[in-house]
Amino acid sequence: MSKAMEEIGTSGPIMWKGRTRTEKEPIPSTARRAATAAFAGSFIEFYDYSIFHVLLLYFSPLFFPGTSRSSLLAGLAVYGVGFIGRPLGGILFGRIGDLRGRRAALMMTIGLMGLCTALIGLLPSHAAIGLAAPALLVILRFGQGLSAGSEIMGSVTLVIETAPRSRRGFLASMTPLGMASGALFGSGVAAAASALLSPEEMSSYGWRIAFLLVIPLTLTAFLLRRRVEDSPEFAELARSHHTVKAPLREAVIPNWRQLLLASAVAITVNGPASAGTFYIPYLVGTRGLPFAEVAMVNSIACAITLLAPPIAGLMTDRLGNRSMLALVFAAFSVLAFPILWLIGTTENLMVLGLILSLHLALSQFIAVPAWSYIATLFPANVRYTGSTLAANVGAVLVGSSGGFAAAALVFTTGSSLGATIWISGWSVAGLVVLALSRGFARRLSQSTAGVAA
Repeated sequence: MSKAMEEIGTSGPIMWKGRTRTEKEPIPSTARRAATAAFAGSFIEFYDYSIFHVLLLYFSPLFFPGTSRSSLLAGLAVYGVGFIGRPLGGILFGRIGDLRGRRAALMMTIGLMGLCTALIGLLPSHAAIGLAAPALLVILRFGQGLSAGSEIMGSVTLVIETAPRSRRGFLASMTPLGMASGALFGSGVAAAASALLSPEEMSSYGWRIAFLLVIPLTLTAFLLRRRVEDSPEFAELARSHHTVKAPLREAVIPNWRQLLLASAVAITVNGPASAGTFYIPYLVGTRGLPFAEVAMVNSIACAITLLAPPIAGLMTDRLGNRSMLALVFAAFSVLAFPILWLIGTTENLMVLGLILSLHLALSQFIAVPAWSYIATLFPANVRYTGSTLAANVGAVLVGSSGGFAAAALVFTTGSSLGATIWISGWSVAGLVVLALSRGFARRLSQSTAGVAA
């Protein structure tokens, strides 16, 4: 395998005389600290996102009075507002990450996320301050999006630049593991609160407690990130004065091919994964299942899927990013029908838990190779900006509308199977992108020669 093709971003298998094997290298302490810090940041982000959509049923009517359906759709729309702030956050913090270092940018993003989430917990309702309440909710949700716009790809960038080549998939999986753990903790907090408090108490102040818990979590994550060093790759760029003054321009113009491929991957990955955000509001608000039971089942499902990211990381190190992505896209396209049929029909909590676990596991299995692949497509001097820009294209165009689109398809068709159009459609599109990207990667090999992926 040529040096250029190694640098395209397969991040795993190494060719030796026609055979594929994975050389396992020791993990240095700097890489362990980087992976731990990545875990902490993604934990905070997905705890915040989890409690927002899990508790939506309780706080959305406080800001959007009306019917249960209109309040639900309005709340899901606000949830999507966070994705609109992602591109601006990616550009802002991407520039900081490529000029001042990965560590500096990641310290800022975790602080902003914690601040916005805590302020949502203190926000007065529509009855107290009128239209200012939903307006402020939208602004704070936008602030969460600014932070999230560079959190995932920033942490993945730091990890893959610090980790040994043969361990990149596994160590980069700590970011999705933090996502799954944060979602589990958020669901667990919601389940515990709903079990201890009445529905009236949950709507009054119970949901606020969950948002305010982010304060100690953010402080812990901030302390962990203080111990992290910048990646050797960025340190070398800074020492040799090879950082660029305009990372956004450099990422868009000279590296437009990488940006196009990375954006296509991000768009299709966000499609099937994002549909799961409508499950809990649908199960409780439309099907009328008890919230406490659904939240408990969702917590168990999140716990089961904690094993998915590290397993996906190990598989990615052996199979490679593209092969792993193709495998999960195929699984999503085949399993969408049975998942959604059971979401709309079953009242068996065990079956419901298995279905939620399956969707969550597939979402984690697709995240590990996707984010690693996107990051390694770009040269180091624009990697933070380029990868966050591409990831945010997918998050804004598809991820932001996943829950809303799936719910709208369900309401329009009158069946939970309506969302199959969304999940299977994007999964098939992802397989098409991967099929086309083989030749695309060959054409990119010349322009990425010399890049330390």
